Amino acid sequence: MQKNDQAWQRANKEFNFQTIFFYRHDATPYAQPFLIRRVQDPGWVPVYVDDYSIILLKDNERNQALIERFRLPKDMFQSRDN
Repeated sequence: MQKNDQAWQRANKEFNFQTIFFYRHDATPYAQPFLIRRVQDPGWVPVYVDDYSIILLKDNERNQALIERFRLPKDMFQSRDN
């Protein structure tokens, strides 16, 4: 799912993920591209980040209260390519 965005979309539809909790320094070749895609995805909202972890919530009514309280601006996230 992290390597292939179509596989991610299928799994997300099937399992209806609500939260992505991810280790930010995962050095696998697919981890950083996956995180960049999710941060840029309008369907996901970053709500927490520290030196080690990032948490994103699916942008839907179910998560709205948490998103309103903890939303982080997406422009604070930049890849090394930027």
